[in-house]
Amino acid sequence: MNSAENIEQQIKKHKPNAELSPTMDRRILTDSIAAMQSARLPSEEKHPHSIRKTLMYSRIGKFAAAAVVPVAIGLFFVFFNKTIQPVNAAELLGQAIQTVTDIRSIHIQARMRTYPHDNFSQVDLKTDFVPIEMWARFENNNFLQMRIDKPQRVLSVDNGKATMIIQNEFVSQGNCASYACYDSEWLSRLMAVNRLLENELLAAIQNKEDSISVYHREIEGEKHLILERFSPAHVHREDYLHNKFIQDSDRTLIYRFEPQTKRLEEFQIFVHTDNEDILVFETTDIQYNPFLQEDLFSLKLPQQPVEFLTPQVLPDNESYENMTPEQAAEGFFTACARENWEEVLRYLPMTTLPQNIKDYLGGLEILSLGKSFLSEGSSARFVPYEIRLKNGTIKKHNLALKRIPPANRWIVDGGI
Repeated sequence: MNSAENIEQQIKKHKPNAELSPTMDRRILTDSIAAMQSARLPSEEKHPHSIRKTLMYSRIGKFAAAAVVPVAIGLFFVFFNKTIQPVNAAELLGQAIQTVTDIRSIHIQARMRTYPHDNFSQVDLKTDFVPIEMWARFENNNFLQMRIDKPQRVLSVDNGKATMIIQNEFVSQGNCASYACYDSEWLSRLMAVNRLLENELLAAIQNKEDSISVYHREIEGEKHLILERFSPAHVHREDYLHNKFIQDSDRTLIYRFEPQTKRLEEFQIFVHTDNEDILVFETTDIQYNPFLQEDLFSLKLPQQPVEFLTPQVLPDNESYENMTPEQAAEGFFTACARENWEEVLRYLPMTTLPQNIKDYLGGLEILSLGKSFLSEGSSARFVPYEIRLKNGTIKKHNLALKRIPPANRWIVDGGI
């Protein structure tokens, strides 16, 4: 069975009424919607050779299209441009999958709206881009080695052993057989280009709320394959974590593939808000089968690494177990205020407390603590707080706390 037949069977299995004819019904959007869409595109995005011209980024265009362009496996977004041609998704993707089986290594350069030290799926719609660089080596179409670099966070996975270094000081190590550890799953999926097309299509048809469009876009006389998938957030719009992580965002993933090889040429993620669609991630360069030095995947550890520890049961552990999240937050900040670092380590278990954390939190003043709340996107409880740091800076945020076995007491998990 070839790839196209396999994909077609998968589509019909999940959506029995699917019709895969290339002459699928297409309802044309009104001229007024098209005019509104064109008016909202910045001048750069109207460039005839830009992929951005082919895609309906605004909420008006995208959600209008979703309402009027039903197709078998999702949605074909019809744009008023003769260079865009809807295609038979199963047949085209089946052909494309067969052309990307010769990839032994990959090097991707990208940029993302995130913080240099934060985890790999965290986004901030208001911050500037930071560079991200990724490498992977494959054997028999399976991951052998992988590395992802942010300016202050590096992850390397070598034959199932993962090492992560944060701010060249904090170190975490463990097993990572699936190459999806440390919140890097979506990036490892991107690097798995041999299976990217098939995985995207199957993800769309298995997630009922997702929609997918596949079409050709003619650029300088060549037909480029475009795959666009809209995926709603895993949390409600009112949730605290909405649009703060990739998986918790209403987003559109856009892939452009080379005309001949069908290899990935460009990838972008747009997060949708009430007012605009914001580019949060895009590749800037992709190299296939580059030579990769073996030591690329062996990270050099800092001379005095700080390791995160699994919280253990304390002699007086019961008193901590009985705390509410609000009491745990107060206990943590009070210990910081008094510079009682031994007590701080009960809430923030590490091999040692780095001097920069002591300098940052030591001598703080608690201004207010709120009632804890939950988020659909996390198992933590969040305690709103406002503190005054020793240097006079006022910080207002939400402290994330989790109960972690075997200690089963509240541990600080973020928000400092």
